[in-house]
This record gives sequence, structure tokens and C-alpha cells, in this order.
Amino acid sequence: FQPLFNRKKLESYIIFFLQYRLMNCLLLPENSALTLNADSPKVRHIKNVLKMSDGDEIFVGKKNGNLWVCTLKYADDGSIEFKPLRDVPTPECLDVGIAISFARPQIAQRILFEAACLGVRHLIFYPATKGEADYAKSSLYAKGEFYDWLEKGAEQACITAIPKFEICQSLANALTSLENAFPNALRLAPDVYEATDTLSGALEKNLTKTATLVLGSERGFTNADRNTLRDSNYTLVSLGKRVMRTDSAFIASCAILSAFFEK
Repeated sequence: FQPLFNRKKLESYIIFFLQYRLMNCLLLPENSALTLNADSPKVRHIKNVLKMSDGDEIFVGKKNGNLWVCTLKYADDGSIEFKPLRDVPTPECLDVGIAISFARPQIAQRILFEAACLGVRHLIFYPATKGEADYAKSSLYAKGEFYDWLEKGAEQACITAIPKFEICQSLANALTSLENAFPNALRLAPDVYEATDTLSGALEKNLTKTATLVLGSERGFTNADRNTLRDSNYTLVSLGKRVMRTDSAFIASCAILSAFFEK
């Protein structure tokens, strides 16, 4: 008896579904023509999932560039050509930089996806004191797979802006990078144990619309981490009384920041 799906094949189908089920716009490289080769997975998605035909309209954009409503046309070789009809406004990223500890790959994928979807400008992964060192060895980073998840998040949000992604070797290095990129930002770090304010409360007390945020590992910050953050003028803030998973805390933080900065 042979099973219909083996585990590896089933996982590949699940990943394909998660990556392509919600492509609300199609992003192409900055300097490319408005075409897709026949062997592109996005062509299969447009044809087999969206079931689009010649003349149908679709949002198409250049990464970190313009966004248009386009019509599409299939070529004889199976490739697709897009013709712009009109420009579409696309939101810029929030003036927000976030540093977050390496997480297990499945959680990191979601963080990358949601960072782009929610409009984070600069995202940093760093190895936390309480984190798992092996997480940083994932092919997600070594093979550049992280960029695919950022792209899918932008396509979900129907925007063209892709967050800058960076890997730092320590919390201290991550803080330095954030300070260089956002010198006048409000500095906040969610911490369930020693918070002195809520995230929304800290934002309400400041008129700036730029912020840097630092999140710890699945096991949180050490006392040394907290001292490093305080020495760099970070305020420890609360997201509520519940202990959240890393990706949940990340999404909740981004949602609160977005609510304040996009008023």
C-alpha cells in the first residue's frame, strides 16, 4: 500500500498554499519588464487559482516602486504580459524599526510575512541570550528565503514597499543599527515582567511618529538585556497581562504602532 501523499510532499503543498493563496497584488523586480515567464509559480497561481483570462485586470507593482492596475495577456509560450491601465497609490512603510530575536523557522516566516504586510520599514533579527542558537542556522537566512516571505507579505497587503532586512550578531549591535537608522525615534521594548508603561500609553505621551521596538526571545529578556536596553534609553512597556508567543507579540506591537502612526 502506497499513501497518496508522503509527509515531504504534503508539507510542500501546504507551504505553496500559504505562500500564494492571498496574492492581492503581483510584485515584479524593480528593473524588470512587466512580464512573467511561463515557468513562474505566479503564472500557475494566476491561471489555476485566480483563473484569470486575457483582458482581466490585476494589481501589478515594481518592488519599492509604482503600483498599477494592469490587464494581462497570455503569450503562446505560456508567459504573461501586463499592460498598465492606471496608477494606484501605495502606502509607504511606517517609520518604524524592529529588532527581534531569532525564532524557530515557522515563527520567523510569519514574522517576516507580517512585517511587510504591516509596513515595518526596517526589520532586524539578532541572537538573544535566552534564544536557541540553531535558529540562526536555518536555510531561511543562509539561502535568502527570508526575502520570499517579505515579498509575499507585501503582496498580501497590496503594497510595493519591502522592509529592509538585517541580521545582527548581538542585541547591542542591533540597538546600534536601529539608532543609526532612526536617530530620533521613540525607543520601546515589550517586556511582560518589568514594564513601566503600556505600549499605547508610551505612544500617547510622545508626538513623534517614528519608533524603534525591540522584542526578546521566546523566553524573554535577561536582566542583563534589560539593563542594556535601559542604558540605550529604551522604555520597557506592556502589551497586556497575557504572555504572548513571539509572533503574536510582534503582530500586536505592529498593530498598535500602526494605529498611532497612521492616524
